[in-house]
Amino acid sequence: MMIFLSLQGFAQGKNSFFSVNTGVAIPLGNFKAQRVTNGSFALPGIHISAEGAWYLREHFGIGAEIGMELNPIDASSLAKATLKSDPFLTNLTIRAEAFQVTHGGLGLFTHWEIYHNLSVTAKVLGGMIWGKTPYQLYKPTYYGAGPDYYEITSSKDHEYFVEPGLGLQYKFNSSVGLQIISEYISRKMGYGFINTDGSYKVENKQVDIINALAGLVIYL
Repeated sequence: MMIFLSLQGFAQGKNSFFSVNTGVAIPLGNFKAQRVTNGSFALPGIHISAEGAWYLREHFGIGAEIGMELNPIDASSLAKATLKSDPFLTNLTIRAEAFQVTHGGLGLFTHWEIYHNLSVTAKVLGGMIWGKTPYQLYKPTYYGAGPDYYEITSSKDHEYFVEPGLGLQYKFNSSVGLQIISEYISRKMGYGFINTDGSYKVENKQVDIINALAGLVIYL
């Protein structure tokens, strides 16, 4: 916030702003798919972010955003799907943390007033995305002998990505406003895991999320 406030003197447009946003992170496609292969069993989660833009012209500016999504895992459905795929299992319980995505980017912002203090906004950002798979604890029951439990530890990956966004802003006055935004995040990530025999494998998982957000806007 201090960085964006320090840029107030350079902002020529009246639409320069800083905002804090929160809302729902909605998984799509393979990210929410309930399949052992290629699926991630992600559920709707939470999003938090901060962004800011300074306008060099009335309608066009440059800015930045940093945000994070936490999507819980449907552990019950994951256990059922794993149970069906393994004929040696008679029962399975899974505990799992949330799938974590963090991202930051720089890019272009636009702002067009459509009615009094109501404006349409859009942005296209490019930057880095970091993904962290959930830690999972498995407690299986086998037809024959087998371990009482085993775990799948978290794995991380980072990639370049592009994030488009579209929203509405309403100005209460020259200092404060409210915005609603939708953002789309999509990137294939490669997560490395070590098997029980010591071999190394990489699992490719698609991250697809639509964020539906509301935020408090402070105009600079």
